[in-house]
Amino acid sequence: MGNLIAAVISNPRYAIDELLQECALRDPFMQRLIQVSKAFREARENGDPVQDIHCLILRNDFMIDQPSHSLKLVEYNTIATGFVCLGSRTAKIHQYILDKYGDELPLNYSLCCKNTGLSALLEDPDVCALPFHHNREAQFENFVAKFDEATRLYRQ
Repeated sequence: MGNLIAAVISNPRYAIDELLQECALRDPFMQRLIQVSKAFREARENGDPVQDIHCLILRNDFMIDQPSHSLKLVEYNTIATGFVCLGSRTAKIHQYILDKYGDELPLNYSLCCKNTGLSALLEDPDVCALPFHHNREAQFENFVAKFDEATRLYRQ
């Protein structure tokens, strides 16, 4: 299926929503994604202005490699649609664990660290102005450079 999706995406004669139509019959979330995809495709075909810069929200999972004492990327995700249906249950489980074992849980230092990694990057006024900047490509390159710098500093 992955190869088929890649082939469809790389060939402009086909629309990905046609490929995923069968999935949408059973999945309301997929139905909504297809509606959004069709709306953007139709707008583009009608000559309407379309977004020329896209930003992906990615989630990476890392593990520590004991022999080298370094981080190893083990998973790279763009969207976790398979977990969407479990969101409310996950919140309930988190609340249950907090209520039952809250006093025993270690402090989550990521919640109290300021000016490190991504938090420092997002507090930068130049980065926060990204959507309003007249030269969005240059601003996006600036964002990428600052993100690389922030993650490099965070890893040290």
